[in-house]
Amino acid sequence: MRSERVVDAVQMAIWRRHPAPGAIVHADRGSQYTSWIFGHRLRQAGLLGSMGRVASSVDNTMMESFCRACSVSCSTAAVRLCHTEDSA
Repeated sequence: MRSERVVDAVQMAIWRRHPAPGAIVHADRGSQYTSWIFGHRLRQAGLLGSMGRVASSVDNTMMESFCRACSVSCSTAAVRLCHTEDSA
């Protein structure tokens, strides 16, 4: 994957989500994420880059577990909201 594509994806996420300054962007150590242009775009947007250690699956596992927990929480809240609206 090319760095430009990753930078475009970051830009789209910034436009759609409006992250607060200091939000953390966690990535692996792929060349597209360690490129100068990717880091520069994060700094321009006021975002902080985060990368796991080399050859450590624990960092990635913890981040994926956290994201999964957030996803489940959001899904559960959405189901509760739908049930509440249906019963009203």
